[in-house]
Amino acid sequence: MPNDDFRAHGLVRGTDHRPVFGLIVRAFDKDLRTESPLGEGTTDAREGRYEIKYTRAQFTRAEKAGPDLVVRVLQRGNEKPIFESPVLFNVSE
Repeated sequence: MPNDDFRAHGLVRGTDHRPVFGLIVRAFDKDLRTESPLGEGTTDAREGRYEIKYTRAQFTRAEKAGPDLVVRVLQRGNEKPIFESPVLFNVSE
């Protein structure tokens, strides 16, 4: 049985390549017509790192090996993303 624990993680850097902290990072399972939230994290003060943990049960379609993942970065109090990743298809554990 495959592992049911997944995580999205990374760094957020500004245009000057310095870490940006206190930003909200949200992960979604994106399908053709819909998307489902997987979780949310906040960039840390030291390196701009974030981590979002989620499980296989959160995927829209249970038969998928992994979600089609998209990550969005937002400033607090603003729902319009300042960055959106390309879709990473069938992300593995």
